[in-house]
Amino acid sequence: MEGNIAAPHWEDLTENEMTRLAKILKPVEIHSRRTQNAITMHLTLLMQTLVNKLRDNGIDINGVYLIGGAASYVVSSVHIFNDIDLMMSVGAPNGYEEEKKLFNSIRDLVVKCIGQMTASAGSQYFHKTHLTHNNNGDSWSLLSLYNMYGKNIELKFVLRLARDFVFSTDSIKVDISPQVFGLSGENRMTSSFGNLEVAKYHIQNRMIDTINPQQIKGGGFLKFVHLKCKKYKVAKKEKDLEQLLVAMTEGFLREPYQLEKYLANHFRQQDVNYKIGFLRKFWDICNKPCLQIFSEDLERFKNTALEICRRLEQ
Repeated sequence: MEGNIAAPHWEDLTENEMTRLAKILKPVEIHSRRTQNAITMHLTLLMQTLVNKLRDNGIDINGVYLIGGAASYVVSSVHIFNDIDLMMSVGAPNGYEEEKKLFNSIRDLVVKCIGQMTASAGSQYFHKTHLTHNNNGDSWSLLSLYNMYGKNIELKFVLRLARDFVFSTDSIKVDISPQVFGLSGENRMTSSFGNLEVAKYHIQNRMIDTINPQQIKGGGFLKFVHLKCKKYKVAKKEKDLEQLLVAMTEGFLREPYQLEKYLANHFRQQDVNYKIGFLRKFWDICNKPCLQIFSEDLERFKNTALEICRRLEQ
């Protein structure tokens, strides 16, 4: 089954999908990085409060969407997720500098809002902040609310995205604007993969597929390794798989995503055996015959993987 680039097709959620969505839009815990104290907030109320704060300060939020692993879980409970990723579509200002000012204002307002909701310094509840603003079609910022059990709340404010998915299994977008804006109407979903039904089939059957792999940047190769660790099957034939691996490896080498950073972002500190398994799988895939043309460039990453493994096994 192949995806295709077409106009987004939206479908209303089924009853079972609505049930799984309700399990996500429930009270969540965020923790202070300073004291580890927990604050419980209802996710829908949190998003309503943040959006209202931004709108009151002249920032247009045009839609709120559940994306990433949690959105895939809405499709099927076989998909396990950690973080809850939420994307907000932001009204675009004019000009590069104005966009940077907008993201700075969003960051300051969100931190202030969390401070008001927790009656404390809002900044202590954030795990990380990130801004991507370039001439390659990307203009977005990420603010991550910290959860000590690895279930962070990722708030992504988007003006533009050159590409908003890696594989079909992370291409789902669930519109939760009705809950956040207090609107009538059904929750709907779509897939950036281009074919919603195929993407759902891949999620339900734990399969790996993508389109235009040459567009995938550094972290996509590591995500492929991670999915293989989770026993996902490749939907492509062997020849197509080789082309996919070559394209993702080229992207990885163009924009190297550090192994240590990936481990820190996707594994809990205590997940030692899972980390070792991931690094060994990384080594195995790097040694595939179709990637031998990159052997010299991949060597230092393989050495890094071995070094991290040795540290973890001590």
